[in-house]
Amino acid sequence: MQEDAGSYDSYLVPAIFEPWSRDLIKRAQVWKGDRVLDVACVTGIVACRIAGTGAKVTGIDLDGSRLELARKRAAEEGVSVTWREGSGEALPFREPAFELVTCQQGLQSMTDREKAAREMRRVIVPGGRAVISCWLPIDQQGAYAAIAAVVGKPCERSPLDEQTLNKLLLDAKFFATKIETVTRQVRISDPTRFATLSISWITGEPASQAMIADGVAALAPFMVDDAVQFSMTAVVAVARVKT
Repeated sequence: MQEDAGSYDSYLVPAIFEPWSRDLIKRAQVWKGDRVLDVACVTGIVACRIAGTGAKVTGIDLDGSRLELARKRAAEEGVSVTWREGSGEALPFREPAFELVTCQQGLQSMTDREKAAREMRRVIVPGGRAVISCWLPIDQQGAYAAIAAVVGKPCERSPLDEQTLNKLLLDAKFFATKIETVTRQVRISDPTRFATLSISWITGEPASQAMIADGVAALAPFMVDDAVQFSMTAVVAVARVKT
């Protein structure tokens, strides 16, 4: 998503990305002392939560402004994380160095997904694993689908469904992949702000007042006690590296 780092961290992370992070981390089965790389770490919610288990965590993201907020989160939560600015398609590690690689809602946005999957595989030590989550198409994302219908702009990139993600990981030389489609309820306050940010994300441009008004109206079926409540669906993969 393309919201500014502050809006993403203060508004969307607590309502959407933090709850989803719990599912990803549970599947990762982190051991104390694991060396972990969180790819496309954004403002650090996954990296910091894993660091709290005693793992040695590195977070990498292209956006320096998001990494600044990640550093702030780590300091506030009293956890130690190494932050690196860089691309998931060219990880800055020469050899396998991690027992676990995580990527929450980042792989589907990368320009070269195949290369990113190979890079994740490359940096995992024998016997290690990756845990990766990706949104399904926007038409399966409740309130986001309603906003997209108002905007009238189709998704430009093909989604990563179970079959597509499985092939991507197997082609990258992972094995024993386990992939599930997961749906969970999210609840987010301030429908006007949600509509504004969602329109800007979908169109890549600032939302006009008229479009915001149409977006808020489209959210009516999802309103519960002044908040937007809806289901979101993702595919979540656990992929292993041979010993």
